[in-house]
Amino acid sequence: MAGNRSSRLNASLDLQWVLFDGFGNRYRLQSLETGAELSAVQSRRDIELTMLQVIELYLNVTTSAQLLNVTREAVEISNQRYRRALRNFETGGGSRVDLLNAEVSLNQDSIRVVETELSLNRAKRNLLVLLGDDPSSDFEVSNTIEIDNRLSLDTLLPAALSQNARLSTSEIESEQARLQLQQSRADIYPQISTNASYNYSRLESDAGQFTFQEANGITAGLSFSFTLFDGFRRDIAVQNSKIRLKNSREQRRLTEKEVQSDLLNAFDSYTTNLYLLQKQQLNVETAELNFERTEIAFEQGQVTNTDFREAQLNLLETRQNLISLRAQAKLSEIDLLQLSGQLLGNID
Repeated sequence: MAGNRSSRLNASLDLQWVLFDGFGNRYRLQSLETGAELSAVQSRRDIELTMLQVIELYLNVTTSAQLLNVTREAVEISNQRYRRALRNFETGGGSRVDLLNAEVSLNQDSIRVVETELSLNRAKRNLLVLLGDDPSSDFEVSNTIEIDNRLSLDTLLPAALSQNARLSTSEIESEQARLQLQQSRADIYPQISTNASYNYSRLESDAGQFTFQEANGITAGLSFSFTLFDGFRRDIAVQNSKIRLKNSREQRRLTEKEVQSDLLNAFDSYTTNLYLLQKQQLNVETAELNFERTEIAFEQGQVTNTDFREAQLNLLETRQNLISLRAQAKLSEIDLLQLSGQLLGNID
């Protein structure tokens, strides 16, 4: 009959859940978690390397500043000697040779000051550039370098084996290789899944024996799937994963030995630098005492200009060596903290 209308509605809700896939999903989740750990350790390692650069440049600035103070003291001493020689020459109590020697010494020390100022300015600019600051700006630094002489190998070595960033990276990469092997093996097992669905249908019609029909129901099932042959791709993937795991474990053992060796070498440098620093401090004290006595004898005319200049240069050299050794000792301390994974926790 013309004008008859009908409408139909169908709807369904399906749900599928994998009950067993050889624990592949679990291993994939663990692999993602270890990937996050690896990113965190690599970020820490990058921060440590950047901090080492900052510390090294800062020590260069501090060392240059201390050397500048020492060279300026040398200029002041040479200037006093020159004025004394000039006064003696003008009064007829000194020779022109003594005056010229004093002038040469003053010029040499003045040149050394200019060169040290240049090194200081360059060191400051390098540090400012690394920090992302304006290289034309200026700043003051501390004239002292504090060194921790209490570091012990008994505490550093266990810390390095558990906290060293490079070793931690190697360990996580080895764990990722193990999980990759487990994922490859998981593909060999059959997959068991369950599914359920809810279906609803409704029919309305103006003609026919049944003008309205409605039905709904739930169905459920269990499926089992297994790949019989895939061209040996799964076997090849497992073999490759085994090789990667073996290589990663070997690399991990090698990295552990390298970290131990690096730590032992750094500790030897640390203890040696502390010993040399102590001896050099005694040398400075001896040189200061020798210069004081030589200066008094020079004023009394008991020593020559050459003897005075030698004592002065000896004092300058010992002070410069002390400054350099102190910076080297601090760097060896920082190396130990970085190798033991304690750098970020010990730098304020």
